[in-house]
Amino acid sequence: MFFNNNQGGYISTYIRDSYDYYGGMYHIDRIISTVNKNLSDYSCSDCVYSTWTPLAEALHEAYRFYSQQSPYYYYSDFTRDPGNPTYDPYYINDPITATPIPVPCRRSFIIIVTDGESTMDRDIPSYLRDTDGDGNDPVPAGQDPD
Repeated sequence: MFFNNNQGGYISTYIRDSYDYYGGMYHIDRIISTVNKNLSDYSCSDCVYSTWTPLAEALHEAYRFYSQQSPYYYYSDFTRDPGNPTYDPYYINDPITATPIPVPCRRSFIIIVTDGESTMDRDIPSYLRDTDGDGNDPVPAGQDPD
């Protein structure tokens, strides 16, 4: 998932079997190559790096992806299939039958690679801001804590 230019994050490469081979590369190598690109020599319309770092918004989108909910910010951030209750956001298929394998307790990890402190988290949903339920939002969305 990459940060969007102004809100949240989007899925650049869906998870597949690490050893799926396509386009001259194994899938795991493609992911590592994408993450390891130097900012100065990496320019593509799919992966725009900037100083905007909406960590909370992107983490919220990642949660929605794993829980098979629609994107909160932009419908094109990732796709889901609400008509299929066994839909697997990991895109893992049984190698013999090529049908989805439902795994109710799959481990999920989010690895954040960032340029630094969270910035531009201006549209955090209100139900996430006051997580302790005391009615006091510690830092309103879009404001600097200092």
